[in-house]
Amino acid sequence: MVLVLGAGACSRRASPPSGDVEYAPPDRSFTARLPKGWKVDEYQGETSRAAFFGPPEGPRAFSESIGVYFHKAGERYKTPDDYLAAQSALGRVISPLPGGADAAKSLDISIERQIDDVHSGLQRTRTHSFLIPASGGFFALEHTYPAGENPSPVFEEFQASFRPVPSGK
Repeated sequence: MVLVLGAGACSRRASPPSGDVEYAPPDRSFTARLPKGWKVDEYQGETSRAAFFGPPEGPRAFSESIGVYFHKAGERYKTPDDYLAAQSALGRVISPLPGGADAAKSLDISIERQIDDVHSGLQRTRTHSFLIPASGGFFALEHTYPAGENPSPVFEEFQASFRPVPSGK
């Protein structure tokens, strides 16, 4: 089920800056901020925690998505390094992000592929993934957008606001 971010679809705290909405999934495994109007799909499969779609208007309306996945330590991927090895084996480009201590734990996995969109036909997309260590495993954040276009800054802002919540809270 796809819902518009609002009081019923997300967890709100004190008003985040710029009219952003603070979101927490039903399992309360993380919090993050998104601009108003982005849609959320809270289907929680084996590793999926939530998916977001936007921007809500303009020539590229709903052409970008952000997926949040949680991988428990010791399951399919015992460690983030196992996940990276699997991605590398698939031929995906993996490069460390520049910056501080957190960047040393986060890597950029770049994937380009063609998808068949039911509304606009075949589309080339690009996906960037970032790994975030967390209690009991790690999160993979995936940003997919049209290939050949500059992604909106929403993902960088989402990633900067992303906070894993320790288990039991």
